[in-house]
Amino acid sequence: MKCLLHLPLCFFFALHFTGYVAAQERNKVYPSAYAISSTGLLGSVTTPENTVGAEASQGSTATMTPGTLGSATLVLKFLQLSAPLPVSVPLYVKLNTGVTMASMTFTVLSGTTTQNSTSEGTNLTTSATTLPSNGPVKLTATTTGGVSTYNGVRLYTTATKEVITSFFYAQDVPLTFKAASITACGSYNLLDNLTHKFTNELSYEVFNDVGVKQVGTSIAQTGRYKIVAKDNAVPTAAAIESPFINVTINSLPVPSSFTSYYHLPINQAQSFPSITCSGGCTTVWRNSAGTTVTSISAQTVPGIYTYTATISNSTCSVERSVVVEVYDPLNECARTKRTYATVSVDQSGTTNPGNASDADPLTSSLISAPISLLGLGSHQTVGWAKKIPIGTKVYVKLGIGSNLLGLISSLTVRAKNATSYVGATMSVSGELIGLAVGENDMIYSFTTTAEMDAVEVKVAGVLSLGLSANLYGVWVEESTTSLSDCPPNDEIDVLKGSEELLKGVLNAATATVGVDNPSWAIDGSLTTKATMRAAVGVAAQAKLDIIFHTMSQPGDSIFIKVQDLGVLTLLDGFSIQRYLKGAPVGAPLYMGGSVLSLLKVGTSSQIIFTTTTEPYDQISIRLGGVLNVLSTLEIYDIERRPFIKTVANVDKRVYVCEGDPVAVGVVSPCLVYDWYDSLSATTPLFSAGGVRDGSNPYHPTGTLGQRIFYIQQKVNGCVVGSRVPIKVYLMPKAGKPHLSISNVVN
Repeated sequence: MKCLLHLPLCFFFALHFTGYVAAQERNKVYPSAYAISSTGLLGSVTTPENTVGAEASQGSTATMTPGTLGSATLVLKFLQLSAPLPVSVPLYVKLNTGVTMASMTFTVLSGTTTQNSTSEGTNLTTSATTLPSNGPVKLTATTTGGVSTYNGVRLYTTATKEVITSFFYAQDVPLTFKAASITACGSYNLLDNLTHKFTNELSYEVFNDVGVKQVGTSIAQTGRYKIVAKDNAVPTAAAIESPFINVTINSLPVPSSFTSYYHLPINQAQSFPSITCSGGCTTVWRNSAGTTVTSISAQTVPGIYTYTATISNSTCSVERSVVVEVYDPLNECARTKRTYATVSVDQSGTTNPGNASDADPLTSSLISAPISLLGLGSHQTVGWAKKIPIGTKVYVKLGIGSNLLGLISSLTVRAKNATSYVGATMSVSGELIGLAVGENDMIYSFTTTAEMDAVEVKVAGVLSLGLSANLYGVWVEESTTSLSDCPPNDEIDVLKGSEELLKGVLNAATATVGVDNPSWAIDGSLTTKATMRAAVGVAAQAKLDIIFHTMSQPGDSIFIKVQDLGVLTLLDGFSIQRYLKGAPVGAPLYMGGSVLSLLKVGTSSQIIFTTTTEPYDQISIRLGGVLNVLSTLEIYDIERRPFIKTVANVDKRVYVCEGDPVAVGVVSPCLVYDWYDSLSATTPLFSAGGVRDGSNPYHPTGTLGQRIFYIQQKVNGCVVGSRVPIKVYLMPKAGKPHLSISNVVN
């Protein structure tokens, strides 16, 4: 036996596939994996990758060459299916122009659920007919030995043949349900119950039992429903319908508002906030480890602690979170910095590897897995010129392409110490990916279980054609006392991405959702822009996350300069979610609410801003959803501005007598307001605040009349935002007139 690369058995698989749209031809579904083998002298199957995934729609061929007195075998597998297809669905094999079925055998296979054999599965009785005009070979399988489903086909030949691909038409697959009835809370996406779902090839609609079309495919009311599917390539083709299904929707509890953030010193406990619901509910609290708790326990180590409340009525439950920031009163204003891994250790299959170790979170390397066999892949390792102790949290910023979303176990992270691995291999998976679609940036974190000095990121796995990931950087956060470690800008990082709003609605339209040039939103220029792309009326949203160096202070605002939008209703799909150390803070903020609004500035741009009293160090700007009518949002600048509180008159001036105090801002720990007499001055006139037990106001003296001062906010000694001008009218103090008397005549 001979095969590709002289291995005893060769195979390759790829899950990424797209529908091929020919003129007036329905959408096809192509294989996602293959296995090959040959017998006889010099037998081979070459370029089999042309027959699977996206390549299958291009018309390129695999060549099956049997050896002398031998044969060649190519097995094509539909491993992307959630369940095998019924034998009632015809399967097709496309041969190259002029190639006939002579000397070939076609066998539809059931049970081909793994990737390591050309002989696995049950051979179903298969008849083959050639369609006219050099059309594909149509295969019809029948139930054999009680087996009535399939998900692969074996092509066997004793003569050289060129094969393009195999496929079936998505619209030939009947709409059947996995469960006969559904009971859900709040809403249910009926597509989740389909045995087979082809959101790239078909468009789905839901109707109730009186023929009323529903909005989207998620059901929010109890009733009987069916699904109707049309082919995206040929909408005029006859639609297919599912049977009706009974759906029962139970109501979710609606909890009252409650305190979602606490700022506590070490060694101090706190009771949980009281939560009530209309109609009654019960609340169970759990800590981050999932253990049931009855109160916020006293902590001995400063940090962020998250608690989750499961709020239940008689049938359903919802979850809410409380974020607790624990501080050390003796070291509350300590600064932290990112210490990046700047040592390039080793790499394979990596483009621009230096970008992953340049301490710039906006540049990245590209780790690309080759066309690999048996899980071979590519990697990059970056490290520090020192040891990172056990118990340290390590952060890895990654960029995930759409080709990895379904194969996220192929992306792994592992710690190293010198040349040895330490700890387990970690797959980047779970909630980090969630409902992600398209290209997404993320920050993956883990806590070291042993001393280490490097991190390896690997793209691998048996399904690895065309897989790649970006590595932006790796870092740990360390304490620092040096002001030189303050970042030059308030914004220290940016993440782009897109996600489904409802699980299972991924379709061709969601491919247009995303963010272009995300870093241009924080580059300080008003001429460059990041562009958020959101398909109109599609249940998916673009995300642009901005990470700030410090936690916000009460009253801080976010100013976002965008293009001229004209009317507020264009932003029905716009929202902002705040985060603190990765945990969501409060509910999303929507346009038209009390804290998110739109202001006209000039004739061609507008500013969206929000003022919030809850602390955050990250915001996620989101655009999209079924109500969205704006296809793009151009973001020129994002700036966090400090809250400056004064008692100003209608003429925008603060009137104060010479030497009397002028208080600005708020009294908050680690917060200082520097007063300057110009925008460019390097030495402050005074530093106000910075104490917990009361304000430390400025007492202006000197030149009387109107003065303009510039206030600079600092948190933990680092500059936050731009200087804010205030007008102060300085008056002479009563009983102390500023007079000059001369030429007195007695």
